[in-house]
Amino acid sequence: DWVRVYLPEGVVKKYPVESLTLSAQSISLSVGETEIIDFEFTPSLCWNKTIVWASSNTNVAEVYGGKVYAIGAGTATITATTHNGIVETCTVTVT
Repeated sequence: DWVRVYLPEGVVKKYPVESLTLSAQSISLSVGETEIIDFEFTPSLCWNKTIVWASSNTNVAEVYGGKVYAIGAGTATITATTHNGIVETCTVTVT
C-alpha cells in the first residue's frame, strides 16, 4: 500500500530556513546615523521569515527590524537570529 499526496493547484510548497545572509558583515557609522542591514533567506520560499535582532551594546548601537541606529562611540555586534536558531552577525563601529 502507498499514498500519494498532491498540493492543490496554485499552492506553493514552502520550506524551513536553511541559511541567512546579511548584506554586510561590518559597518561604520557616525553618532546619529542609521543604516539598514538587508538580509536574504535560503531557500527564498521558506515558510517562517521571522528574525530576532539584538545589539551587544545598546549604548553604541540599537537595532529594530534590521535598521541600525548609532547611539554612541564604540563597537557593537548586531545579531540576527531566525526562528530555527540560525545566527548571523554584523559588527558596527560608531565614531
